[in-house]
Amino acid sequence: MVVGKVVEFKISRQASDRYYGQIVLDHTSPNAVKVNIEVVKNGHATVKSNQGGKQGDNEQDEYQTTLAEAETAAKNSNLGVHGSSPRVRALQSAGSQFTVADLAKETKGRKIKVIIEHCFDGGRYRVEEAGTWRR
Repeated sequence: MVVGKVVEFKISRQASDRYYGQIVLDHTSPNAVKVNIEVVKNGHATVKSNQGGKQGDNEQDEYQTTLAEAETAAKNSNLGVHGSSPRVRALQSAGSQFTVADLAKETKGRKIKVIIEHCFDGGRYRVEEAGTWRR
């Protein structure tokens, strides 16, 4: 939905080095799309309460209400993570469930194509083997 497109990021609050807010696609158009709401409405995410948000901010209160309504609609329609068989996979972390040496031994030096889901820093990544997504 947003790859290669210009979006507006409205910051509602900051905690430490993290920023929280809304992503708006086509923000200058009357058909602007609030991406956060679409993601929740389609069951791709759940709502976390607005901890630390400004109390009495009408725009923020309205946004939280809309998010809650979108989540309820997704639950009622059994969409995404609210469905009978959500696409949730078991995560394994090197060090707790396996060692890097075990992984190297199991792969026998062959290259594995992965999708980088998150880069924590220059040496730690969350990856998924390419082609393992269940649809």
